Amino acid sequence: MTPRHAVRHLALLGALGLAQGCSWSMPVSQPPTEGPRAANVGATLPLSVGVLYDDAFLALRRQATVTGGHRAVLPLGETGAAEFQAACERRFRSCVRLSSAAPAGTGLDLVIEPRFEDASITPPPLLGWAGYWTIRLTWMVDVSTPSGGRVAEARAEGTGNNEGTVDMSISGLGHSAQALANASRRLAEDFFIRFPTLPGVAARFPALVAGGGR
Repeated sequence: MTPRHAVRHLALLGALGLAQGCSWSMPVSQPPTEGPRAANVGATLPLSVGVLYDDAFLALRRQATVTGGHRAVLPLGETGAAEFQAACERRFRSCVRLSSAAPAGTGLDLVIEPRFEDASITPPPLLGWAGYWTIRLTWMVDVSTPSGGRVAEARAEGTGNNEGTVDMSISGLGHSAQALANASRRLAEDFFIRFPTLPGVAARFPALVAGGGR
């Protein structure tokens, strides 16, 4: 798109917004426009784990209102689970997604369960398609045995921004999807890179640290 066409595109969006004269909501579900990136989580660990995402976690959404009146509906649970699961599958010999408590005889070494704690969402100071979104996520992550015995608990955090200054999508909300995916991926990296050194994990599997699992 040439600079001239870009200006005409932005002017059209502004005219549409004025013509509507009211706010509107748009669900953010598209992937980052630059495509997914693999999380940097360290060497593969010789463990089989399951990750439990409960229904409340997956359904978690937050709204953010940008200048112009429209609201981005951010799927924190769905995006977070997708990025966390992808990172888990890179980090461990085997990582399966669970929808309920691990059944007996699964051969899992550990079960991981993320819990949402906090989210800070800062839209661009101008319009949703002009500037940078900043999203900061905080989870608590429980690690247990398949039978439910507590092993460790850790706080995981991640901050993400979008990767361009002008979003040419018709909704203007592609940037918020980028920022959310980036924050979720960095949260997953924060947790899985530190995983072998979590006190309960290190005590239970000392070879992980000794073997240079980081």
